[in-house]
Amino acid sequence: MAIAARTMAILRYGFLAAILAAGILLRVHHYDTCPRGLNQDEASIGYDAFSIAEYGVTRNGESFPVHFIGWGSGQAGLYHYLIMPFIKVFGLSEGSVRAGNLLAQTASILLFFLLMTAMGKPVLGLMGSFLIAVTPWSIVGSRWGFEAYLLPVVILAGVFLYVKAFRDRRFLPWSFAVFALSLYAYSTAYFFIPLFAAYLIYHARRMFPDFRSYSRNMAISLCAFILVSIPIGCFFLINVVCKSMSAMNLLGMTISKLHQSGARYEKFIFMDSRVHDIGGFLSRLGTYFRFYYETIFLQRGPLWCVPEAERFGCFYQFSTIFLVLGILICLIQWVRAAVKKKSYPESIFVVWFAIASIMGLLSEANTFRMSAIYFVLYYFIAKAIYETSRMVFHAVQILTRSNRQGFVAQWSAIAMIAMLYIGQLAQFYPCYISLFSGAYGQWLRESLGSAIAYADTIAAPGESIYFTDHDPNTLYVYVLFYEKVDPRYFMKNVVYVDSRSEWRPVSEIGRFRFIFDKTRMANPIEGGLYVARGADADRIPLRPESVRKDFKHYSVVRY
Repeated sequence: MAIAARTMAILRYGFLAAILAAGILLRVHHYDTCPRGLNQDEASIGYDAFSIAEYGVTRNGESFPVHFIGWGSGQAGLYHYLIMPFIKVFGLSEGSVRAGNLLAQTASILLFFLLMTAMGKPVLGLMGSFLIAVTPWSIVGSRWGFEAYLLPVVILAGVFLYVKAFRDRRFLPWSFAVFALSLYAYSTAYFFIPLFAAYLIYHARRMFPDFRSYSRNMAISLCAFILVSIPIGCFFLINVVCKSMSAMNLLGMTISKLHQSGARYEKFIFMDSRVHDIGGFLSRLGTYFRFYYETIFLQRGPLWCVPEAERFGCFYQFSTIFLVLGILICLIQWVRAAVKKKSYPESIFVVWFAIASIMGLLSEANTFRMSAIYFVLYYFIAKAIYETSRMVFHAVQILTRSNRQGFVAQWSAIAMIAMLYIGQLAQFYPCYISLFSGAYGQWLRESLGSAIAYADTIAAPGESIYFTDHDPNTLYVYVLFYEKVDPRYFMKNVVYVDSRSEWRPVSEIGRFRFIFDKTRMANPIEGGLYVARGADADRIPLRPESVRKDFKHYSVVRY
């Protein structure tokens, strides 16, 4: 059954508008209350972004760093710079820290459609956009301020520009510049991007009629890639290759020297350095394969990231069937194209998946470290659904000898699968909103900001305030975040417990003191002012003249 091009365009963009509207609503609904509180990495990113935006220097003394020192083991820089405008306009808050991923993950819904439309597959683009809009991985990713969720969106943008270059070669240098930019998004890009870019250099020869044209355009593109990646390349050089080198300044940017050996990015891109023999290597490889298999095919992840992961998964458990089918379909189509000596543009997705999988097999895979793979998984799932619907069309068309009946059957099958996803969404979404608007807030230090603000109102000028909770190692960053402490004050007054240990715990910052030995709570300083988690506050033996004010998970006690 033929449909007029005008009618098809109206339907296509009407569906896209509906998907975008649904995706935005799912991401902004209860945005200010879900999740409640902050993860320690979010607090660190937010405070350092605030420090750069307001003072031009981070808590570790870096001026506009390429890669932030953060806790000592490093945090990728791109997300910090993305959220700075939100912090400048709206102030430092949980919402402004998470606004970058809200913007990026929402934009990915449209970006995926544009990518597939550029490949001449708009229906597949609509299916993929729908999956992104309604599945847990992207919904959750839009509500957290983690840099890991930004990397896949930057890669998706690079692939879109690369595909656009087949019609307009001026997009090619821009695509390689975006791929280089992704090196600043998350540390797993150090492994993924060089290999993926190498394949694209080979694949791009199909864009050009002759080798001379290919060489000239590719040289320009590689120059764009190298120019954008020079700062992060210098960072990699002094932290991985030549560890004896010190921090440096490059055109006003700080090339940071991280404070810890065995920094977190090394765990992302290198096999465990403690493996020294083939037996240990194979054993470790088996362990990593299990992590990879559980993360991608069993869709298991951190409970606080995807609630009830074994029940829902990152893109709903039943999608694994479509994922495997989509991978097989693409491999078969690529082999057929190779036998017939024809090009297969979608091979880019197979290679994307293969490189990301290799990365997962050489590291301790989890939902964050495998973030580069997720949009290609959406492609495979959408591909399988589309090809399945096409098989339904052909089966009904053969049986009824009617294209109209086949068309109706095809779209009925698509509608049924869409309803299956919507049904899963109806179970997942309330569960997620409920958990992270309530029960999980205690682990994200919900109400700590309110407790600190109240303590400020009753503290005498210059009076010390004592803090403790379930994890004193990371507590100091929350004080910096909610007090909006000048980073120069922090650097001048900080006392580290051990500046080279994990988290670099702090014992005091001027008048802010942090208690690690909780037995001290039973013998408080007379008249001392304490901010503590409820159970820790209960250790303080109150006197008649003591004052205690309770917040949801924290209490302020004037002993």
